[in-house]
Amino acid sequence: MSAPAAQKKIAVIEQTALWPLSYFFIIVTTYSTIMIFLPPYASERSITNIGTFFIVIALAMMFTRLTTGRIADRCGAIKFLVPGMFLLAIALQILLFASSLPLFLLAAIFYGLGYGIVQPVLNALVVSRAPVDRIGVANATFLCALDMGGILGAVVWGIVARLVGFSYIYIASSFLIVLAVILYLATIKNSKLNLVNSVPHQLY
Repeated sequence: MSAPAAQKKIAVIEQTALWPLSYFFIIVTTYSTIMIFLPPYASERSITNIGTFFIVIALAMMFTRLTTGRIADRCGAIKFLVPGMFLLAIALQILLFASSLPLFLLAAIFYGLGYGIVQPVLNALVVSRAPVDRIGVANATFLCALDMGGILGAVVWGIVARLVGFSYIYIASSFLIVLAVILYLATIKNSKLNLVNSVPHQLY
């Protein structure tokens, strides 16, 4: 294979985006537990009007985007990443034990706030680490992780639900979020990169 051909193959993926995408990939797999499996899970628990859940989660995401940008400008957006991940984990734990619509809606608030924080921060981290002439490729790589995480999550959680039940989806996905937090903190501790200063504050 010629050198130009090899470079052409590598060009479709931005290498600097890969490790931030590992966290986002984990998070997106948990997002599929909400978008795909929540209605049958709620039905199993005799919860009606579950459509309200999706309205609340959308409003929570919107609220996060409209209100946290100014705080991020002052404090640094990257500092929001771990709290945002913990909000996701809390939401999934609430869903695990939820037995009424108000508890489902509480989980929607936590998950919407968490996802509304984490997704733009990781997107900005991916873009800020890429060379100027590779920003478009980095963003495309980020969106590819979104698609692939959703597909893989749908397949894996569907198998889990069939074998052991819906509850185990939310047990496993909350542990995955905690794992993502641990991996992120370990990376920050061992990395020579100053990630706090590598992400622009103006995200929203």
